Amino acid sequence: MPARTKSLFPAVAALLLLTGTSAPALINPNFTPLDLMRDAERVLVLKLGAPNKKGQVQAPTMRAISGKAPAKPLVIDVAADPDNEHAKLVLKMMAGRVGGQAVLVAGKNERGEPAAWLHYGGRWVDLYTEDDKVYEVEQINAQMEGTWASSTDMLIRVLDYAKTAPNPISPVNAGCAWGQRAKIGNVPGAVHDAQPVDLNGDGRFCLYLAAETGDRLFRWNKKKAALEDVTAARKLKTRSRAAAWADLNADGRIDLASWNGKSLVLVLQGKDGSFAAGQPAAAGLDGPCLGINPLDVGAKGRPGLLLSTKARPILLVPGKDGALSATPLDPGKAPLAPLGASGRCLVADFDGDHIADVLQPFKAGSLLYAGTAPGRFRPAVRCAVALGVGAAGAFVGDYDGNGLLDVFAGAEDSCRLWHNTGKLRFTDMLPRSGELAYISKGGGTGGVTCDINNDGRQDVLIVYSGRSPHLFFNRGFRSFGHAHKLDLEERGLLTAATLGLQTAAVADFNGDGAQDLVVVLKGGQLKYTTPEGEEKTETIKGGQVWLFPREVVAMGSPMCVRVALPLGGPYAGPLTVTAWADKTCLGAWNVMPGTGEAFFGKREPGEITLRWQLPGGKPQEKTFTVEDEPVRLVVGKR
Repeated sequence: MPARTKSLFPAVAALLLLTGTSAPALINPNFTPLDLMRDAERVLVLKLGAPNKKGQVQAPTMRAISGKAPAKPLVIDVAADPDNEHAKLVLKMMAGRVGGQAVLVAGKNERGEPAAWLHYGGRWVDLYTEDDKVYEVEQINAQMEGTWASSTDMLIRVLDYAKTAPNPISPVNAGCAWGQRAKIGNVPGAVHDAQPVDLNGDGRFCLYLAAETGDRLFRWNKKKAALEDVTAARKLKTRSRAAAWADLNADGRIDLASWNGKSLVLVLQGKDGSFAAGQPAAAGLDGPCLGINPLDVGAKGRPGLLLSTKARPILLVPGKDGALSATPLDPGKAPLAPLGASGRCLVADFDGDHIADVLQPFKAGSLLYAGTAPGRFRPAVRCAVALGVGAAGAFVGDYDGNGLLDVFAGAEDSCRLWHNTGKLRFTDMLPRSGELAYISKGGGTGGVTCDINNDGRQDVLIVYSGRSPHLFFNRGFRSFGHAHKLDLEERGLLTAATLGLQTAAVADFNGDGAQDLVVVLKGGQLKYTTPEGEEKTETIKGGQVWLFPREVVAMGSPMCVRVALPLGGPYAGPLTVTAWADKTCLGAWNVMPGTGEAFFGKREPGEITLRWQLPGGKPQEKTFTVEDEPVRLVVGKR
């Protein structure tokens, strides 16, 4: 039976419970969920009833993950010790969440001693029992956050995975590092965006920078082993504050839609790869354009363009002659005033019906336009997703691997991780997301979802306006760890990045199967102390562009499966693609032609099964055997 434990200082536990903040416990490499499951004699999913007058909670077993389910409900005695302050806090938490799920784990702790825990409301609670029927609450165990820090539903999933997966892994670090950094250019003035773009339609990503003084294109030169500036060679002369890449004329080549601060222009790519002069696009756009999103509008391969504004989004739909005309997105005209400042719209299938939706985020909430068919939407409804205070940016990813796209937002006050619970409902689960909860900072301006270590789990890069970026690796099931070996500041890889970034991008720019990082510095006055103790100030010029290629070991190419939509194909996106390996879902990616590919990394050779469904089509599935090099699938290629 578990030994009685000595209580922690009660104020610590009180603070954790009352603020809803995760305990700052570093990942324990010696006692992961896999170890917990290995040493467990019984793992039960319980349903907690209301505490009775004696402070006892009846807990019938919903199912047994390991061991045998008891015939009668277990009893969780929260008031066995009237002087236990921890137990009082647990009782208060239980009283407010009657009927909630909990997990009971009984077995051995890290030291091999008998132990039992209750995981409830995202908290670990030490238990004591003499008969395996009545369990007394001992203390809130913040140190167990190092084993697993996330919500209880995610713990259930990771323990199921630990039991059923043929070769389960529970990473405790990112397991990779950067190779030799390289400065690839200087872009004066404001740089508003960085995007990977498949410029030639051959699956090789170029780097595009949207800049007020002149946009830039960089392409990997294999002979020189460097990203080189090809802007002049491609005759690109745009100056963009907002931009998007798409095959605008359905000729199989990717083009650029650019907002220069005054008007929207369409820049088409010719057969020789060069770009013609911009063509004005008729649009009733009053005020600034915050962002541009291509999307399918049922026009046979020609995408429409969704323009984000401070008011309502504007949808531009191509006619038979290709000319764009503005179409109302929301005839219902939902009120905007209480929501605060608007951000760039997100276009993705959020409800899993295989039709793209539009989410317009604001400071204090969002409006969600549910898609009914390509280019058609229901009137906007309120949604919980909020950006936060000040400058902010949001992006999508499937961080718990359930096939539904979540939303991550970085803002001046703090970050938010909006977990998609289905039926267009979202809950901020940042406090239950591992080290991401207490290491991420305010001052975020955006970021990107990636798989930086090729393990099939979606990671997060956060870009800040006044500090070095953060990379978090996903342990699986929405529990993140800080990627220390990839941290530019901790590793002293680019001190100037501590002043903040203008923008950043993550993609496989050098074609080796691993994703790389590009950062654009904000610049300013950098103060530092020399090894001799002398205080110095250095002026850092903004607009410096640096490449950090992922280090690749000599044993072989990193393994992954990439999934793309074709340029000029029958569907202009976005398309949700999910992957499965060993009956485990690797999550969903939001796929767009020429820019956003799904990237499912794989650590060990084996099979990956892809699943997708085009609007109005039948479910599709394809299985690949990944052995020693990346695999790429173009869905619906002519």
